[in-house]
Amino acid sequence: MEIQKIRRPFVFEMFCGFYFVYWAISIIGLVAALLMNIGSQFPAFSIIANRINLIFLGAQVEVSFVTWLIAAGLVAGVIGYWLFQKWSVVVYTASSIALFIVVLTTITGAPTKVAYIGTVIYILAAVFAINIAMIVVGAIYFRRMR
Repeated sequence: MEIQKIRRPFVFEMFCGFYFVYWAISIIGLVAALLMNIGSQFPAFSIIANRINLIFLGAQVEVSFVTWLIAAGLVAGVIGYWLFQKWSVVVYTASSIALFIVVLTTITGAPTKVAYIGTVIYILAAVFAINIAMIVVGAIYFRRMR
């Protein structure tokens, strides 16, 4: 059985590499913070879940089954991008749209419509810029993917 080399474009390697390095550093930082608190008051499960949610979703949202499902979809999508698979574009896009909807529900308390629209634009630019870029790149290379 011979192993076939995946010929993915550099932009895929760049995006996936960013995510893999970011996740690794974030998880190491989380473990280090937990180890520093072992002798004292240990953080509750909810604090740990919120930190993990923030690492994988990039936004502070309430921890629930849906957010864990979205995080799993984003992780699976990035791994699929690395493997240059077509299904990854669909999974990553669906997870990003679901995450955007979940994040929108957290900002409904804006005082005016202008503030709400400004917040939505800020969230799109700050939180979802890399998601949008990955979706666009995935759509461009979709026919070449396996």
